[in-house]
Parts: sequence; structure tokens; C-alpha cells
Amino acid sequence: MQHEINHSTGKAPCLVLLSGGIDSSTALYFMKAEGYDVQGLFIDYQHKSRQEEIRGAAYMANELDCLLHIVGVPLDQQFFIDAKPLKPPGKENCNNLQDEGLDVLLCLSHWLFVASIYCLHLAIPKIVIGVTASDSHRFPWVGWDFLDHISRAVSSWAGKGPKVFLPFLLKEKEEVVRIAAKLGVPLNRTWSCLEQGKIHCGICDGCKIRRSAFIDSEINDDMRYEVDL
Repeated sequence: MQHEINHSTGKAPCLVLLSGGIDSSTALYFMKAEGYDVQGLFIDYQHKSRQEEIRGAAYMANELDCLLHIVGVPLDQQFFIDAKPLKPPGKENCNNLQDEGLDVLLCLSHWLFVASIYCLHLAIPKIVIGVTASDSHRFPWVGWDFLDHISRAVSSWAGKGPKVFLPFLLKEKEEVVRIAAKLGVPLNRTWSCLEQGKIHCGICDGCKIRRSAFIDSEINDDMRYEVDL
């Protein structure tokens, strides 16, 4: 890809898929610390927690004085949840496809193609995603092979394409929390809750995973929760 160096800064650019959560915020800070000219991309697919996530993503971008692109997509969250694709190879007896994470797979595929289009337009050679080992345990389809297929698909129709980089794929979420603390990520401004509200509900999967990660990392979580455990 042309213009791999931003001549105004002398740094290589990258586009971080930024949700305002712990992993993506840490990825933004990590790539900045590695010397990259970072930009964030928030994909608004009309999910319940979108407003708080946008605030978190905007806060991180402002802290690092970097651009944040916010793009709305025509397919909302419910579309992916309700989607009923064909059963994958080896899963013929699977009755509940959503338990296999197909909605996550469809969402991520969509986001990557949107991000790839942005990268092609802006001449950015690298997409960064804060996927962790904890995520790949929950959704084993989301790994290097899947992302490699997406990258090659983009390259095949565009003649060129950004590379996908996952700095935390071999790290558990509690390790990412430790990295975030070392990098000075304002973790109290990240958003993990899947529900709509001004504070974290404390009981959704996002809140449970967040709480567990902080406990395992032995780092204090300053977030307020509606339900204390």
C-alpha cells in the first residue's frame, strides 16, 4: 500500500477498531506507545450501549489527540442476532447457532470490511483489533485463520488491502488490564456493559467478564455498578 508513512508525523499509520471498551482502548494506547500514528474507528450498529461506548471511545481519542471516525452501518445489532446462516462444517447437530458465536462472527466480518474500506480510502496499511485469548476461548472461530481469510478477501477485490494486527490475541483479558494500567489507560472511562444505562448494570456478560478480569489482574476497578456482587 502506498503512503505507509504519514509524512506530516513521520510515523506509520494504523486504524484501531475502537469500541470504548478495555481491550480496544488498550490497543489504541499500545499502538500509540509503539510509535504509530493512530486513528480510531467506531462502528455504530444501533446496539443498546452505543451512547456510552461512543463517549468512551471519544474520551480515549481526545486523550491521545487522535482522529476518531464514527460510521453508522445499515445493519443493526438485532439483524446479526436474528441471522440464521447455514450450519458450519462439523456442526450439523448444532441446534442453537447463536451459542456458537455466529452473531459475533457476522458482526466482526462486517466491521472488518467497513474498516478495510476506510483504510483503502485513507491509505492506512494496518487495522488493529483488541481481540484477546479470552475472546478466542469463548468464540473459537475468531482467530488468525478467520482474520487472514478476511484480509485476503479484501486484497482480492481491491488489488491491495490492509493487514490485520491483533496485539493481544495470545493474552488473557486480565493481562490486558495489567497492560492498560502500565500504559496509563483511563480504565474508569472505558465501557463494558451490554445494557443501556448511565452506569454499568453489574450482571450482564460484559460486566461479569470485566469484573472477573479486574479481580484476576489484582487491579482495582473504580467502575460503579448498579448491582454489587
